[in-house]
Amino acid sequence: MIASEAHAVTIRGVPRRSEPIDRATRRIERDVRIAIEEISAGRRSAGLSLRAVATATGVSKSAIDRLESYRGATIDLVAMAAVAAATGYDLRLQVYPAGDPIRDAGQQRLLARFRALIHPGLGWRTEVTLGIDGDLRAWDAEISGATWRRPIDAETVLDDIQALERRLERKRRDAGVDHVILLVSDT
Repeated sequence: MIASEAHAVTIRGVPRRSEPIDRATRRIERDVRIAIEEISAGRRSAGLSLRAVATATGVSKSAIDRLESYRGATIDLVAMAAVAAATGYDLRLQVYPAGDPIRDAGQQRLLARFRALIHPGLGWRTEVTLGIDGDLRAWDAEISGATWRRPIDAETVLDDIQALERRLERKRRDAGVDHVILLVSDT
């Protein structure tokens, strides 16, 4: 369980309902361990004692010791961020779409309708990763010819177009592609 008094996020104790929950739990526990190892190594390499970090952050020396010896116990994310800052790091959280089948059902129908309209000789793949190690983002599909490829993002509902444009531009830039097809449902 990862928790803060004011900012609680629970991982352990979540009913095991599905493989996505199991996968998410394993992933966050691994990520927490890696972050703690980096923070701890940074503290030691900076020559900072637990007492010095405790004084700088207001987090008790024993809490920092428990943090550094993490064994899947309760973690205060705010305290962890403070300790990271005192040792010269920023603790950041990032979320990525992971393909919730309920959310993706409309997109899959939209993609199937589009696929039926294109020439059968063109290449077609779905859930195409950006090709960046550790990056979980993916294009909903990709259409390709002999010498070209175009990633496709499918949207069934447009609610914040500026946010959508920013997200697509970041994906386009990071993937190193010139053009993206934005497929929008005609509703």
